Amino acid sequence: MSNPNDTLLNAVLELNKSETMPLQTVEKILGLELKVDAEKSNDSFAFFTGRPTGSLVAIKSADYRVPKNRTKVSGEFLSISLSTQSTLDRAFLIGKLGQPDDISVPTPSASALYSAVYKYRLEGRLVKFAIGPGPDEKIVSVILDRTE
Repeated sequence: MSNPNDTLLNAVLELNKSETMPLQTVEKILGLELKVDAEKSNDSFAFFTGRPTGSLVAIKSADYRVPKNRTKVSGEFLSISLSTQSTLDRAFLIGKLGQPDDISVPTPSASALYSAVYKYRLEGRLVKFAIGPGPDEKIVSVILDRTE
C-alpha cells in the first residue's frame, strides 16, 4: 500500500512537470471536480473551485484560476487546501525535496493560518508549501503558480 503523503506529493510534482495546467489535467491528477465560480470570474480570469472526488482524501478543496486572454496575462494558479486528515508535514517535505530555495514568514494577521511558506523551484517552476502553526508543522496548503 502506498504512503498517502507520497501519493499527494507525487500528484503535485506530476502537475508541476507540465508547462501549463489545463483544467482537465488538474482534475484528473488530483481527483477533483472543479466548477466555474461565476462570482469570482471576471473579464481577465475564469475561477474554478472544487472538492475531491478521488482517492486523495488529504485534499480538502482547491481553487484554480486560468487567464481568459493569455496575451494579457499568462499562466494558471492553483491553490490546494489540505484536510486535517493529511499527515504531510515539514519533515516529510524536507526529506523528499531537501531544503527549500526560499522561506517566507506571514504577516502578523496571517500567522494564525500558517507559520512559514517553503518555496521550491522545481522543473523551473515555483511550488509553495504553507506550513501550519503549531508543533506538528503540517502542510496546510500547496500552491502552483504559473504567473510568476
